[in-house]
Amino acid sequence: GGALIGPAGTKEEAYAALDALDEDEWYLAYISLADITDYETFYRWLEEKKLTYGSLWCGVYTEDENGVFLTGSDAVGFSPQLAGECIDWDRNAYPKLSLLDNAAEDGHWDDAENGEAMQTHFISMLRYLKEHNDIMTIMNAGALDFDGMIRSIEENGLRIYGFAVGAKKDTLLCLSKDPAVSYIY
Repeated sequence: GGALIGPAGTKEEAYAALDALDEDEWYLAYISLADITDYETFYRWLEEKKLTYGSLWCGVYTEDENGVFLTGSDAVGFSPQLAGECIDWDRNAYPKLSLLDNAAEDGHWDDAENGEAMQTHFISMLRYLKEHNDIMTIMNAGALDFDGMIRSIEENGLRIYGFAVGAKKDTLLCLSKDPAVSYIY
């Protein structure tokens, strides 16, 4: 294969750009993982790196029946942090649609470390989007294969290929040296 090239150029060019960042500023960084990683392993790694704070978004890996990354699904993911609106929805059809839902009942206010809970949450979000055309229109998401994404997650579990996080220069430089990271933009 050829050299990895991303939005910031080659890996070397992207990492050189990290050196030029201001020490005191916060940056939104997009980080590709070296390997597709199951959610619970990924989240434990994030906790070790102290990256479970702030603006965190997880890119979910889904594939078609031939094992090929589903087109368009690279923009589909979720934030594992407690947030959301208190809207009314069918809780049987869309369990854990909001991470705030029923939290007091099961005693867990934070399911971020629980892969099964996060998988249920993400599948409920996909199903909800798929079945609400008004939202699909706003998001311009009509061409996405929601059924394929759901099937992939149900068959293979919730897997992460990368993430976005708010971080300072020193954190990004540390991540650039981590073998679990393949690219930072």
